[in-house]
Amino acid sequence: RDGLKSVKLHQKVVELRPDYYDAYLTLGTYHYVVGAVPLGFRLIANMAGIWGGKKKGIAELELVVAKGTFNREDARTVLIAIYRNENTPGKALGELERFVARYPGNALLRMELALTLAQMGRGAEAEAMFEALLRGADQRLADLTSYQYGEALAMGRQFGRAATRFA
Repeated sequence: RDGLKSVKLHQKVVELRPDYYDAYLTLGTYHYVVGAVPLGFRLIANMAGIWGGKKKGIAELELVVAKGTFNREDARTVLIAIYRNENTPGKALGELERFVARYPGNALLRMELALTLAQMGRGAEAEAMFEALLRGADQRLADLTSYQYGEALAMGRQFGRAATRFA
């Protein structure tokens, strides 16, 4: 209920001030999620007055990244997940590269970048990034890094090497 209330309030903000682009973060996320649910559930949601669409949601989130003031980074984060989910890792790559440039010490962002490279079939680059992360200073993330490295190797159909990373 709180989520739907938030969407309605943000819709009101956009009606009053269409150039307040930050309000589209909530709307874009909502529209994408509603558009992403299976058709049967979406039909039930439509009968309840809940509408959305993936393309509309993505466009709204891209608008926040391009023109927002306060929510650009949040919208970029959501878009990265959506682009990877939609199997458009090239779009995610550009956003991740901007994030890594802005926050070079963030190991989680570099891990996401490596996974995206693996998703794009750029396994050698991904492996080099994972190896650097494993040698890096933040050993608190070593297990997660090793697991994600295994995922990347499995994407490249290197199942034997991937299994050693999952151990």
